[in-house]
Amino acid sequence: MLFYNPNIRRKTTYKRLVVFGKPQERKLYSYSFFENFQEIELVFDEKITKRFEFNPMTNFLDSLHIYEVNEKFKNRFYFDITLQDNNILEFKESFFERNKQARCKGRLVCETNNQKNNCILSFHRVDSYLGYRIKLKIKRNGVGDFSVEEFYDSKTNELMYILENEFEYFVNELEIKANNILNNGWSRFE
Repeated sequence: MLFYNPNIRRKTTYKRLVVFGKPQERKLYSYSFFENFQEIELVFDEKITKRFEFNPMTNFLDSLHIYEVNEKFKNRFYFDITLQDNNILEFKESFFERNKQARCKGRLVCETNNQKNNCILSFHRVDSYLGYRIKLKIKRNGVGDFSVEEFYDSKTNELMYILENEFEYFVNELEIKANNILNNGWSRFE
């Protein structure tokens, strides 16, 4: 995730491989805990733990630490926003030492027409924290969290796999509607 939502309690992610352009049956990919501007993601297939830390001022991803089995350190990435517009966000990704030398620049472009919440995440280099030659198409849910992530080969534009995220919120949408009815009456609900 690139952005922290303090209302998220847990996230379960399912992966669908794509064979001959058709998504296959989904399988459990990871499980995440959220607390104090951190996400801890347990990735089952790879047997790794990802620790995302978010900047409390911007809610944007600040760093990512990856650990192998038995918490053995594998890799780390740092992120800094370089440009933020209404529907464009650019950031740099650097390895090992913060701000010393940006190795890769990322660009997140989101649609704003017809209330679509689709975004494209791409990088100016072939390798990024997502992997080699990856472009990501993202669909957001009603509250703006990344609910579906489609991973494409950036050279061939071939769909490789899909991640589907299901969120457990501290306060869910139905609870918000119910509280609104209790506080403001039924007439505002319609």
